Amino acid sequence: MGNEQYNPAGGGRAPRPAARIVAPFVAGLLLLTAFAIACCLMLSATRAYVGGESHWSKARSLAIEHLRRYARTGEPEQLRALDAALAVPRGDQRARLALQADSPDDEVIRRGFQQGGVHVADIPAMVVMFRVFQHTPLMRPAVTQWERGDQLLAELAEVATEMTQAQARAGRPAGDSFEPQLRSIEGRLLAAERQFSQSLGESSRLAVLLCSAGIGLLGAILAWSGSAFALRAIALNRCNEERVRAANRRWALATAADGLGMVEWSLVGDTVELDTQACALYGLAPRPGGGLALRRKELRRVVHPDDLPEVRATVERCLLTGDDYKHAYRILLPGGGVRHIEVTGRFDADEGAGSRKAPARMVGIVRDVSREVEFRRLEAEKLAAEAAERHRAQLLSRVSHELRTPLNAVMGFSQLLALALDQRKAPDRAHLRHIETAAGHLLGLVDDLLDLTAMQAGDTGAEHRLLDLAMVIDSSLAMVEHQQIAAGVTVHHERPPSAVRVLGNEQRLRQVFVNLLSNGCKYNRPQGRLSVSYRFGGDGVMVDLQDQGLGLTPEQIKELFQPFRRLHRAGDRPGTGLGLVIAKSAVEQVGGRIEVASRPGTGSVFTVSLPTAEGESGLPDLPRLPVLLHSRVEDDRTLLLLPAVSSGVRAARPPTRRPA
Repeated sequence: MGNEQYNPAGGGRAPRPAARIVAPFVAGLLLLTAFAIACCLMLSATRAYVGGESHWSKARSLAIEHLRRYARTGEPEQLRALDAALAVPRGDQRARLALQADSPDDEVIRRGFQQGGVHVADIPAMVVMFRVFQHTPLMRPAVTQWERGDQLLAELAEVATEMTQAQARAGRPAGDSFEPQLRSIEGRLLAAERQFSQSLGESSRLAVLLCSAGIGLLGAILAWSGSAFALRAIALNRCNEERVRAANRRWALATAADGLGMVEWSLVGDTVELDTQACALYGLAPRPGGGLALRRKELRRVVHPDDLPEVRATVERCLLTGDDYKHAYRILLPGGGVRHIEVTGRFDADEGAGSRKAPARMVGIVRDVSREVEFRRLEAEKLAAEAAERHRAQLLSRVSHELRTPLNAVMGFSQLLALALDQRKAPDRAHLRHIETAAGHLLGLVDDLLDLTAMQAGDTGAEHRLLDLAMVIDSSLAMVEHQQIAAGVTVHHERPPSAVRVLGNEQRLRQVFVNLLSNGCKYNRPQGRLSVSYRFGGDGVMVDLQDQGLGLTPEQIKELFQPFRRLHRAGDRPGTGLGLVIAKSAVEQVGGRIEVASRPGTGSVFTVSLPTAEGESGLPDLPRLPVLLHSRVEDDRTLLLLPAVSSGVRAARPPTRRPA
């Protein structure tokens, strides 16, 4: 592509900065060369003038000699020889006069100098020198002597005319009568010649001095400019190198921190170069100096066979369209594992035939995306599980609603039949009571399922308000009084010294304590004790419900709050296995939690922790159902911790009421 780059504004090619830097030096060198050539031409013209002066001097000497011979002999041949000798200075005179004219005639100048014995190749330089320097101190003295010499030759021609006339009058040669005039003219001509030669010599020396000074000055300017540019270029190069090293250090730090590797694919040789990090990502061993160069077909061997066709198709598409390459695929590791990597690259294009460009290489980065792939997989599984849970809840809700109607009908008609039967038909009445009891159990199961699915969906059941906790527990005790009497359990309720106010839904909170108190009666020992006490700490109140039952093992506590999980000894006791799950969910909806402390043979303590709400009038952020359960062992007691997970409150729906 040379020293050009694409100019988007003009659509063509614009010179690169290197051309702008080189242009002044090229111009300086051209100027220096032109000045040197001009100096050489001036020196050549000076030499030609000196050569012409020698022809002029020789012609002057011959002319005086022929004129003296004519004076002694009177031979006409001497006059013709005189005219032939004077032809040389007369040609120089015509050339000078033409040069001094306002409109010089180049042809007259050329013929005049040729007649004066000047070589035709020297004439252009002589003409330029005369026109440029004729009025300067460099050449004006020589031109003056040239003009004086032409005047003296004109006097010599007049002497020859007078000599011819005198010889015609006397009828004999003139003899030595004109010798004094000839000597005078000859002496003045010699003086003019010497001064002309001296003037040309001084002009030549001055020209040499000026040329040397000019060439030296231009050379010094070029040398200084070149040195200054070289020093600046060296400084800029060092600065750029330092910037590149700093950028490389930052890039190396970034790639090391993010696990990025560099890859370069040369399409000319179909070779791939990997740096050390890229080798590690591909599971290849780098060279001792770092990095690795190999053929692309060798690199394809580590690509998973199932992903290889898609990799090839993506590469071919990017080569055809020129788009950036970005593709994720799997790598077979030497140990037998699989790694997901993503390669992002860009193709660099070189000039091909004509204006068409063909990609020459691809430079890109490679990174490990195994965690991202695993995260996306887990996210998809999570979404699928959540969707399945929603569908399950919807199914339970619909099935429960559909079961309530026929169960209510069975219970109602069984009660009507029992009233209609005669007292004497006791076995039939017993059968009807069994039907009514079974239907009631099924209806309770349906109601518990409805409550559980409603709370799992975030339904609080009704508006939340400030409640007196002791009064809620008193009403709950009244609802389990028949179970208390049937089990022979004594309940001791230690009321707090002052009112304890909590924020919640009265129906849900009563449901919590009814379930816990009912279990305290059912799973207590005969003639046992069930105590309810209060403790305060932090921003809440803790209600302890302690029984004297058989206690629970750590394994039993882990399954205690699972739906439909009932203890093996609870098979003869009524229940659906959903009471504790509903209680836990209801407590967590108001930001509380339930803890269980128990060990075999010592009974169990269920602790309900609730946030107090003294002075509050608004509804706080209520949590949704927790997902994580965990337990720990402390002081020979197993504690089941059920952390509350904060969340928002769904819109309340009317509570599900059981039939009387």
